[in-house]
Amino acid sequence: MKKITIVFIMTMILSSFELYAQKNSSKPNKKLVLDEVSFLPGIYLKQNMNPTLSDMKTLAPGSELLKNDFTGFSTFNYDFYSQGNQTYIGREPLNERLESSPSLSMMVGLKVNNSAGSNLKGVKNLRLGLNYIHNTGMSISYYKTERKTYDKFTSSQTGRTVYLDSVTTDRYNLRYQAQELRFDVSYLYRSNQNRPLSFFTGIGITGGITFNSHTDIRYFKSRGEEVHFDINDRDELYSSYLSTEEGTHEFFRNKSSFGASVYVPVGVDLRLGHKKELWKHMHVFYEARPMLNLSSIPELRTYFGVGIQHGLGLRYTIL
Repeated sequence: MKKITIVFIMTMILSSFELYAQKNSSKPNKKLVLDEVSFLPGIYLKQNMNPTLSDMKTLAPGSELLKNDFTGFSTFNYDFYSQGNQTYIGREPLNERLESSPSLSMMVGLKVNNSAGSNLKGVKNLRLGLNYIHNTGMSISYYKTERKTYDKFTSSQTGRTVYLDSVTTDRYNLRYQAQELRFDVSYLYRSNQNRPLSFFTGIGITGGITFNSHTDIRYFKSRGEEVHFDINDRDELYSSYLSTEEGTHEFFRNKSSFGASVYVPVGVDLRLGHKKELWKHMHVFYEARPMLNLSSIPELRTYFGVGIQHGLGLRYTIL
């Protein structure tokens, strides 16, 4: 029933655009004519802003966890994953990480005509819309591992010494995040749309504010065991076991922040049909937007960086 309702609503929306286009087709001298509506779901990638411990304390005032002593902690992310009864550890430097988030752009396009009302070679479009980013922010993790050998034995046949260690890891995951809604304006130049496959590029800007801004402070304490032995005077890890893990969590609300970007849209567009009226107006397109970003966080400062937003979208042309 839900699918039928959605299809009915989409049909009514597209039909209304079609009637609007027919109504305005007798006015060819208009500079801007409503030409299309498009939806672009995708992925938003940007550099992690690499906050400091002092930054996170500012974003989370009153945090009891951040009052702890961080002496001897390293700023690397540790990812724990298990296979059978063994636990493996993967490590990734924070300064090489990208923050990623689902995104959605909803846009209408206005065709730009020349003074005579006819199209220039190719098609110029002014796009207006909204750009939603589900999860934007910054993060940092601290960890410290302590190992103590509690038992060992030496093989009488091989002479190898096997060590049994107890391993304790303290880990803090600190993250500031928010949802973001921006106004999106871009000016595009499209190649000849009479062909099934066309290309486009241009320039665009976005600007808007965040909502649901908050800071999460998470602490984990892991306890486990490691078995390792000597081979040719080298210490080789044989296996590791994560036996227990406990943790706690703190949550803090933050002020709304401002974000903006300048981007260059680049993409390819495929028309889905040539004869049937509906499919002549339906297009699938891929668009990438390399960009320069600005993020102004009231509690901290203004950050600049690079990023990219890309995705596979659906476009319906009216004219």
